[in-house]
Amino acid sequence: MRHSVVMLLLLGTMLVPAVTAEPAMPFRAAVVGEGPAIIFIPGLNSSGAVWDAVVDGLDDRYTCHVLTLAGFAGEPSIEPPFLPTIRDAVLKYIEDRGLQQPVIVGHSLGGVLGLWLGATAPSRVGRIVTIDGVPFLPGLTNSNATPDSVRSMARGMRDAIVGASDADRAHQTSLTLPMLVTNPAGVRITAEWAAASDPTTSGDALMEIMTTDLRPQVSQIVQPVLLIAPDAPAGVAPDRIRRSYEQQFAPIPDHRIVFVPNTRHFVMLDDPAAVLTAINAFLK
Repeated sequence: MRHSVVMLLLLGTMLVPAVTAEPAMPFRAAVVGEGPAIIFIPGLNSSGAVWDAVVDGLDDRYTCHVLTLAGFAGEPSIEPPFLPTIRDAVLKYIEDRGLQQPVIVGHSLGGVLGLWLGATAPSRVGRIVTIDGVPFLPGLTNSNATPDSVRSMARGMRDAIVGASDADRAHQTSLTLPMLVTNPAGVRITAEWAAASDPTTSGDALMEIMTTDLRPQVSQIVQPVLLIAPDAPAGVAPDRIRRSYEQQFAPIPDHRIVFVPNTRHFVMLDDPAAVLTAINAFLK
């Protein structure tokens, strides 16, 4: 279970042009490119800039809406619940802009939101790409885990994040990030985003991720789903983790999984070319 915690502790991004203020939305949106819409949702503590390399390879054919979520990487925080608020706001964003079944691309927490959008509003979103975001994170390393069985631990993690000093949080970040990113530049930028994130929002969002189980709902997703995952997350046996990913995505009627060698949780920072290749193939 410790590794499932580590996988969640950070998630990243890198600003793109044409930033637009969204005062009524619990996120900031940057829009670039022209063509069918793709919405990019970063993960915990990340800026939308985590998608820069991927967006650069897509914005000649797609309009890319790159979000930075409330409370992360310097954005103003919101009151909990975090995940349902963001989910509903993304649906409103789609409606307000008249986007026609936009592709959803999410990392970790953002991938969970993509799956949730596909399960709750299947006619309003298009294809879904999730980068190391799964229906129930604790279930990756413990198939018997349930929201109730991990709730006390998740609450303790939340309280530890909120109650830690800035120095203690920075120290913990320095220990966990090298387990999540192999690219040294990626470690540096994700550390900056983490330092600029609101601890209360981070703790609340982490607890919600740990206790949100979408496994009973993902069979309702009607659009194709692509999971891009690290070949062997730090400290986890490759064969075991592959089976866990496959079990969680099996109920989705149309899904495919791409494992990217020599990467960790931030696959798009470790090997953006592989991520872009997988997304291009999936969207054809």
